Amino acid sequence: MDLSKQQGTQLVKYIRKTLEEYYREKEPDIKQYVSEDMNELISRGAAIYVTLLKYPSLSFRGSAGHILPIISLGEAVRELTLKAAFRDTRFIPLMKSELRDTVVEFSILKRPVYLKAKSFADYPGQIKIGRDGIAIEKEYTRVMLLPQVAMRRRWNSKQFLSFALLKGKINPMIKQDRIRVYTFQAQVFREEKPGGNIIEEEFS
Repeated sequence: MDLSKQQGTQLVKYIRKTLEEYYREKEPDIKQYVSEDMNELISRGAAIYVTLLKYPSLSFRGSAGHILPIISLGEAVRELTLKAAFRDTRFIPLMKSELRDTVVEFSILKRPVYLKAKSFADYPGQIKIGRDGIAIEKEYTRVMLLPQVAMRRRWNSKQFLSFALLKGKINPMIKQDRIRVYTFQAQVFREEKPGGNIIEEEFS
């Protein structure tokens, strides 16, 4: 699904509200923070990613997401906000004092496309920086990198793919039929600064 700027803005603001209310031991109802015309939208299944970024560097502070629409948009936003902030094992749980230095980013993902290739050398030519994110599956391992990651780090498609393999500890020399590589696109909304105006990212 595609979101309007207003819809994306409301969801980013709800993510921040969810974080603020967590420290008060409260659970805000998303329907109280989005317009009535979004009720049908938030009941639909959606694949999303919630990312927390340190300000002003925009370095990662936590993230969580689903590449497939396994639960409703409303449920996913709340679940993944809390997971990104408090259950991302790469970081300690987000402290209340950090909120003033944390930017909220929300990505809604389009359906992934399976890439066919005879070897890993064939994949970079199928990946467009500024448009594509990458997902790689190998048995029980899944690695996912959003499109904006490559843009912010100024990677080319080969570097982007190499980092995904490194992140997943996947050896590119193993048999090709044991690995599945996908690309996907995303619509991304983010605070310009903590609690500030919401922008829709443009990467291309």
